[in-house]
Amino acid sequence: MLNLTGGDNTTNKPGRSLLPVLTVLFVVSYGLLTMLVVEQGRTIDSQRSLIHMLFSDSVQLSSMKGRAIQKQQAEAQSKTQAQ
Repeated sequence: MLNLTGGDNTTNKPGRSLLPVLTVLFVVSYGLLTMLVVEQGRTIDSQRSLIHMLFSDSVQLSSMKGRAIQKQQAEAQSKTQAQ
């Protein structure tokens, strides 16, 4: 017959052995999350500087095109005045 009164109880302690494992996993995941945030910040800064460089290049190109158009118009005016 089975002893139902609990004299020889062989149940495991629930949750006690998983606490250190869960703590380590939490610390590791928090560290990975921190690294992700830092890398995203660096990526955003790099993209910001690239956008600034591209914008300044665009401004320089626009000014060069404007000067070229002014030069062509001045040459066309001088040709019409010479005739």
